[in-house]
Amino acid sequence: MSVAVSIGDIELETSFGYPLGYAVKPMEEQLSLLRQHLGLSFQGDLASITKDRFFYPIEGPFFVPKWQAVGGTYEKAFSRVLDAIGRQRSFVNNCPYSMGLNHLRLTRRAVDYHEMLARRSGDSHILVVPAQFGQYHAGHSASEANRVMPFREFPLDPYLAAVMLLTHPERFKNEDDLRVDCPGCEYDYPDGSGPWSEVLCFLKFGDQLCLSHRYKDDPLGCFGSASGFIV
Repeated sequence: MSVAVSIGDIELETSFGYPLGYAVKPMEEQLSLLRQHLGLSFQGDLASITKDRFFYPIEGPFFVPKWQAVGGTYEKAFSRVLDAIGRQRSFVNNCPYSMGLNHLRLTRRAVDYHEMLARRSGDSHILVVPAQFGQYHAGHSASEANRVMPFREFPLDPYLAAVMLLTHPERFKNEDDLRVDCPGCEYDYPDGSGPWSEVLCFLKFGDQLCLSHRYKDDPLGCFGSASGFIV
């Protein structure tokens, strides 16, 4: 069944969506999974956020450890979360250069969003991330999704998306589940279309969850960009 997705003055048709059974988990369940898979003990009070503060298309609050609490660098934290996903289910990393500073960088808006969430979290090691997992930008390229995001919406980077997948493995069950672009990053693949011309993405291939990459200007109905919001 095709679903119409309207963003600004653009309307797209996509037959890709979320699998049955996917829903954002309650806070305590998410925190329990983070303790289980990352072995973290969380300190400080969580920032207050209530359902009545949400607006379309926010799916719920995702709870994500600050990357500084997971690894000494962003790359180490991202790698540690990917390792945890690999222990949780069948997973393959198709981006051999994704951990290096020479090949992966965050956009300015993604960095700004991390900093804003960190300020709001205070002493807590946990970021409260109001977000959507791709459906709102289904069919758009990562570049176009970035272009149409208003000031209250921010592109999600691969680390945030990976933690969300760690706590919500139900997001991917089948190959035809909507694939997730991480528009908060740029990826420089040596054999790609040009310097920093690609974006990291997650998708299901066979029985494996895959971290992959693709051209950031290519709109495909099977991909949607994940994004967070200021509420």
